[in-house]
Amino acid sequence: MSKLCKYCGAEMDDEAFECPECLKKIPGAEVLAKQKKIEKKQKRKSILLISSVAAGAVLLITLIVIAVTLIFKKPSDYYEKPIKTYIEGCVMNDYKEYISPFTDYYSKYLSEQYAYIVMGKIPEEEENVHKAAILYLDSYYQEMIQKYGRDFDITYDVLSEKHYTEEELKKYQDEYVGYYKEGLEGTKFNDGYELAINFKIEGNLGKNTVTDSKFMVFKINNKWYMMNAIDFMAEKDETKDVEQFN
Repeated sequence: MSKLCKYCGAEMDDEAFECPECLKKIPGAEVLAKQKKIEKKQKRKSILLISSVAAGAVLLITLIVIAVTLIFKKPSDYYEKPIKTYIEGCVMNDYKEYISPFTDYYSKYLSEQYAYIVMGKIPEEEENVHKAAILYLDSYYQEMIQKYGRDFDITYDVLSEKHYTEEELKKYQDEYVGYYKEGLEGTKFNDGYELAINFKIEGNLGKNTVTDSKFMVFKINNKWYMMNAIDFMAEKDETKDVEQFN
């Protein structure tokens, strides 16, 4: 709905303070414009206030969720990631996943051992070590298929959990640094557990359980790593620790 200019009779928009034809202002235009400006400013403040309250509520809820999560998190919620990655690498025949749960230095050690099994020697070139290690995992994967079936899967149960003390962490840290030596300045064992684990391998051709009674996981420089390589083909309980931890 529109209104008429009292001076020329032209139609004006209801919100207009000035006639579009004769350009004369309506009576009280300045007061109305000022009032309109105040109303607009108050509306903007209200919107900002509501937005701030909503943002604050979201932040508060987020902080509560984080706090509750941290309070109720189990130790396994932290150290299980490398174990799951290792299993995934074996089941999917993916060497990158299979070796990634280990520290760089232990990964290098394992890859060289796998290369030696395949080639009868450790190649001088790092690239050839990696290629041979991939061949090792592929051969191991084929053996797993023959024994358990192409659809085999691996699950695990943690039977017991021992939290290492500060003194024990320092001991293992010193042994680790002392064993690998070069490039390990500043290495810090932040946390660690000694676990007893049952690994269950099952497929359409067979099943097996391999128990590791001294499965070691450490948080090193704020990242969790495994310290045991598991032979899922083993017929008896078997533990393979990092050599320096024997």
